[in-house]
Amino acid sequence: MIGFGRIRNFFNNIGWFIQRGRRGWADCDVWWLNTHLAGIIVGALTRQRRYGRSYPGCVGARTEEEWDDILDRMMRGFAKVADDYDEAFESPEYKDAMELFAEWFPALWD
Repeated sequence: MIGFGRIRNFFNNIGWFIQRGRRGWADCDVWWLNTHLAGIIVGALTRQRRYGRSYPGCVGARTEEEWDDILDRMMRGFAKVADDYDEAFESPEYKDAMELFAEWFPALWD
């Protein structure tokens, strides 16, 4: 037997799918926007590291290895939000990731 909650959840998911298609985000994404964005950032950085074809080539990231290290540090910090939400924002990994993200934001392209 299908319960009312499952039916309601089904229709909510359809609505949120349509919202994401129209505007790029859904109402439910805003409820925990920090964790939602952290998950997107980790996924995008992981893909950038795996399939990226370039690196900044400037001080701090002159080589692909240096750039990969920067991406890894950002991924670790943002992953802390999903892994240990209560402690994440005070962790040195998260603070390091935020500093790197702010510094290297213009270089996050491929």
